[in-house]
Amino acid sequence: MTRNWTSNNHSFLRIGISPSLVNGLPSTSQNQVFGKIPVSRGYNQSRDFNVVFQHDTTLSQSAVNQFRFQYARRGLHFGFSQQPGGSEIGVNIPGFAYFGREPYSTVDRIERRTQFTDTLAKTWGHHTFKFGADANLVQLRSARLRSSSLISAANVNFGGLAASTFSSQFGFPSDLPGLTGAQAYGLGIPTTYIQGIGNSNQPFDNSLLGFSARIRGELTAS
Repeated sequence: MTRNWTSNNHSFLRIGISPSLVNGLPSTSQNQVFGKIPVSRGYNQSRDFNVVFQHDTTLSQSAVNQFRFQYARRGLHFGFSQQPGGSEIGVNIPGFAYFGREPYSTVDRIERRTQFTDTLAKTWGHHTFKFGADANLVQLRSARLRSSSLISAANVNFGGLAASTFSSQFGFPSDLPGLTGAQAYGLGIPTTYIQGIGNSNQPFDNSLLGFSARIRGELTAS
């Protein structure tokens, strides 16, 4: 929405709302392939809201001031699915399948950004001077305490095992073939186990303040 208050004052306002829900979305860790992720693995839900206001003022024929305000908020939830098997222990078999609970869920956080920007442009002769200031406040908050969710999250990885693993531990012949990740899963022999504990609620504020100055000139031939 735009509004011309006078011949020298103009305003602009924009409001945006963008919800999103994606099922079967894995985290960016452990090389999880989308085609091998069931819908019950997890889901990502975000709700974006933003407001942008800008006001331009023509101070004179050679000077213009631009003020801009922006507020943006994102509510993000990355969690395990409520479908059958979605809350079970996470099982990763690289190259074969990933099922059960997404090991890096649950994530509940709120991101906020408040920004003020002001720029003054002035022309003298063949030179244009531009001065600006930018103030930013970025806030991160947790929607709720997630200590219980972290404690219950677990991840078991099944990878390939060389024959030497069994020959050294159990005296098996060293010329036997190794096991693939799927075979190790069938035998119940994991390679790693990851367990999350503690409280992940760590809010923080990041305050940024910047200034800028620029001179732009035109060369003229004498």
